[in-house]
Amino acid sequence: MNCLILRKFDANCFEFSNVSFCTLNRISPLASNISIYSNTSRCFSFSQSYARERREARVNRWYNLPARLEKVVERLRGIRIENRDALELLEMFSDRPATLMYLDPPYFVKREHVYVIDAKDTQFHSELLKICRRAKCMIIISGYDSDLYNDMLSPERGWDRSTIETYTSDTSGRDYAKTEVLWMNKQFVKARKSGRVPIRLSAREKELKKVNPYRK
Repeated sequence: MNCLILRKFDANCFEFSNVSFCTLNRISPLASNISIYSNTSRCFSFSQSYARERREARVNRWYNLPARLEKVVERLRGIRIENRDALELLEMFSDRPATLMYLDPPYFVKREHVYVIDAKDTQFHSELLKICRRAKCMIIISGYDSDLYNDMLSPERGWDRSTIETYTSDTSGRDYAKTEVLWMNKQFVKARKSGRVPIRLSAREKELKKVNPYRK
């Protein structure tokens, strides 16, 4: 099935590449996905590299698309994707110590850009951090420096903090220097130092081949 879809994609990628987003509900799911990928993968590219494998760099990326998608398909075969409220999903796994959660919420800073469904109010972020503080799983949160985050995820509460100097680009290709912050809970810090998942399985759990059981 995967190979069939990729061959069809290879044969039709240009046929559907100019389908308008407003017409996607009137074409097949496969054609819709092809169109979305085509439009989004070619709209934003600021590569200054001119040639790769004797083709212009952005053309080469499109030329190799079927082979690249095959790797994506293989990677996603063992992935579970959820489409639900982030706080609900966090609650689902917060008491499973073998879970590592990386959270990248809408940054809690003043910003001009907004999402269609945004979450930059204090109430949302406070509720998110309250769940993270009582969680038993490993958690990493990324964001920009914030008094709310620094207060609720302080060293006194068992959280480590580190910074990363990076860059972000706007839709015109202009780069901006940014300092991102990572907040890490004590479960993650312990696991990173020891190289071991922070859970000990009972004999019964081992017999049942449990890998991520619930803990109260």
